[in-house]
Amino acid sequence: MNVLATLNDIFAAMNISHRGMHKKPWQCYVKEKLTPAATRAAEKVLKRSADSVRQLYRELNIDNPNNIAVAFDRSWMTRGHRSHIGVGAVIELFSGLVLDYVVYSNFCAGCERGPKDDDASYPSWKESHRCQKNTDKNAGEMEVLAGLTLFQRSLEKHGLRYTTMLSDGDSRMYLALLESNVYGYIKIQKEDCKPC
Repeated sequence: MNVLATLNDIFAAMNISHRGMHKKPWQCYVKEKLTPAATRAAEKVLKRSADSVRQLYRELNIDNPNNIAVAFDRSWMTRGHRSHIGVGAVIELFSGLVLDYVVYSNFCAGCERGPKDDDASYPSWKESHRCQKNTDKNAGEMEVLAGLTLFQRSLEKHGLRYTTMLSDGDSRMYLALLESNVYGYIKIQKEDCKPC
């Protein structure tokens, strides 16, 4: 759904403006207000989710309630392995709560459309530009990078270790986790989900 078009329809229905909001102010609003607010709200939800999971594992009398079982899943903005944007998420198995996510992009529309290096306006543009590109990896490599990022920051972010991972059978990310020794001597166990 195009949120800007919907917002413009609401403006028109309320007789506020028949033209609606222009794309540029909308993009500024999303960039400066909406995205930071949504990010703050998401972080609060993730923290509450981690607290709930920690409490659940304590109630289950698990030997170490900080070692938990999770599913790792990923998706791309477009189908196939040529997408420029990929997201990875960790979901706790018993509760179904999302504990963390990360978004990677190997493309920035601003860099693509903005002034080039030899343009006189480039230095001032570059200073104010917030690049959306945060990796050079392709879509398949983004999956591995997302998994590593999420597992590596689990202790720092939530005080949890993702020691059992449910996966769809693709072992690239699991092999990368084993190679990086994310939790030192504590090994991550992999469980494969079987198709119905």
